[in-house]
Amino acid sequence: CFPVLHPPCIQEWARNQVDACVLRLMNESEEAQGEAPLTAAQARAAAEWGCPKCRQQYPASELPRTYTCFCGKVEDPEWDPWVAPHTCGELCGKPLTSSTTGAAVKGDNNAFAGAGDGGSGGGMIGADQGCGHKCLLLCHPGPCPPCPRIVDASCYCGKRRSKRRCGHQAYSCGRPCGK
Repeated sequence: CFPVLHPPCIQEWARNQVDACVLRLMNESEEAQGEAPLTAAQARAAAEWGCPKCRQQYPASELPRTYTCFCGKVEDPEWDPWVAPHTCGELCGKPLTSSTTGAAVKGDNNAFAGAGDGGSGGGMIGADQGCGHKCLLLCHPGPCPPCPRIVDASCYCGKRRSKRRCGHQAYSCGRPCGK
């Protein structure tokens, strides 16, 4: 999730959750019979904090310490009335993933995509490998959209070639394959 939060507020939120988690872990370890109680350092290393919007858990080592624009290029971006808040106003430029959903989804290792060779063929690659193209949108919240490039692609059986959108290269020509 990509909530827009004030940096001091999220930092305080995370610190408070980590502190509460450390106390809970230390209390639980003291109450456990037959085990040595955790030290404060051990409890802090095991502590987590949750995003206030989606409740995704993060380790205490990932407390937000800096504020960057959405694309991550500029730390503490200056306010500009002509640019969307929390953005740097530059092109995003993140590597695009070439998947049927258009999002880099962890565990999605069966996305149809180009092999990063300029789009000269369809194939199966992991969504985390990307297509070799970069996001052309201005700095934006959330995941980048599917790759918009048009590439030359062949059907599953290789008998037909056509122009297709990168990330949607693999297709059926509708003819019997013969393989």
